[in-house]
Amino acid sequence: MNCKGQLGVQKNASEKHRKRWKSAFPLVFLLFLGVLFLGGCGGGSIPTVTETSPPKIDIIGYYGNSGSVAESIPLIKDIPDEYNVLIITFASFPTAEDPIEFNIIGPYYGDYVFPQKPDQLIQDLALWKGRSDPYGRQRKVLVSIGGENGSFPSQGDPEVIKEKLVEFIEAYDLDGLDIDLEGKAVAGAGLLVEVIKALRGSGYLVTAAPEAAQTPLNAYESILPLLDWVHPQFYNNGPDAVTVPWIPGGDCRFWEATDWQASQCDDITNWVLVLQTMQSYLEMSQGQMGMLFPATPQAAGSYNNWDVTLLAEQVKKYGIQHVGTWDVTYDKIAGYAFAKAVAALMEQ
Repeated sequence: MNCKGQLGVQKNASEKHRKRWKSAFPLVFLLFLGVLFLGGCGGGSIPTVTETSPPKIDIIGYYGNSGSVAESIPLIKDIPDEYNVLIITFASFPTAEDPIEFNIIGPYYGDYVFPQKPDQLIQDLALWKGRSDPYGRQRKVLVSIGGENGSFPSQGDPEVIKEKLVEFIEAYDLDGLDIDLEGKAVAGAGLLVEVIKALRGSGYLVTAAPEAAQTPLNAYESILPLLDWVHPQFYNNGPDAVTVPWIPGGDCRFWEATDWQASQCDDITNWVLVLQTMQSYLEMSQGQMGMLFPATPQAAGSYNNWDVTLLAEQVKKYGIQHVGTWDVTYDKIAGYAFAKAVAALMEQ
């Protein structure tokens, strides 16, 4: 075949391809618009179905003051790998001029006035943090200031308070601070604004555990958006202890709710509704939302009879990334049912 003949064949073939493309163009164009709308211009309202790995969830355990079950408090090395955040309890800070006091019961029992410190506890925490996490999470240890009998300065220089906290945290080789102000100490929560900013600016983790009740939440309001996350205590107070702005207004008769795990309004689990309202009201992120519950009915005074299996389902449904319990010892008594149930969500 000569070059002229070859060119003629190519020309005829090209003409056929143009005719085919012309006839198929409307269908291709519609498909293009569909892909553009679903994948790009839909604003994420119609998500693309993809295979995703299970979410990582911080499983948080308070450790060190377990009331009537002190004899069951485990050694740090015996805490199961499901936990990746430990919060040791409790440090007390009477005034800005006073040293920080740390009280712990169980195998590391002692009352320590800084710079005194429990060396064996510190060594065991370091070993625990050095263990590999089976779920690929970071291991963190915080100290909780407050508790039922703890104190915190209601006045004083925030810079002085921050410096004392940092000195304590570094001496214990900790990763940050958990704020658990209760009773009269709640009045000092607002003083922590500059302290939290300084701690987080220096790379420390800061969390808080306000009681899910009106007075504590109001007192914590100014610091909540500044935290890495907040895990309210959904026990000791029933849902009727919370009202606006921590729940929606309107027709929601939330004061009639008696169970944190039930749904009173819009078919949303009661404890989740508080978190969602807090998130919207304070313009916080989903990643700043967490929760805290008692591992057994023995762990807290009231409103503490939780269904752990249902809790895990609710955590999964609403995408909660930080779930904690008061406390590790009570979970141990229950066969670590809480830690296992939530960790199973990361294995699916």
